[in-house]
Amino acid sequence: MGALKQGISRRKLIGCIGCGAVLFLTAIAAFVALVVGGVFKVMRSTDPYQQAMSQLRQHPEAVAVLGVPIEEGWIPWGSVRVNGPFGEAHLSISVSGPKDKGTLYVEAVRRAGAWQFLALYLELASGRRIDLRDSSPPS
Repeated sequence: MGALKQGISRRKLIGCIGCGAVLFLTAIAAFVALVVGGVFKVMRSTDPYQQAMSQLRQHPEAVAVLGVPIEEGWIPWGSVRVNGPFGEAHLSISVSGPKDKGTLYVEAVRRAGAWQFLALYLELASGRRIDLRDSSPPS
């Protein structure tokens, strides 16, 4: 009878340790998800990101190719660095519409507080590129 009780106690102990480990790993995963999600949210709120998405949504050729609405992907890649009135941004943003999908590439510098796009183009899944700095209608 004593051996049976000891076996049950060991099982309970192992079960408690297992449950604790699962809870600990779940907490770590949740923390990492919050941090990563926060970073992406901050990146989406930057001026170069917002201005690039605005240019995309207003560019006649891009709108015609992607369709409306144009949606952003979950994960923007790249970096935005600002130091006072100066800065630089290098971004890659997945975008899609009802007709097609692609990637919005952004390269920008900030001088005297104003962002200027050095490169701003949509690369479609087919490989075709549309320069968004040129908003004249396609010929």
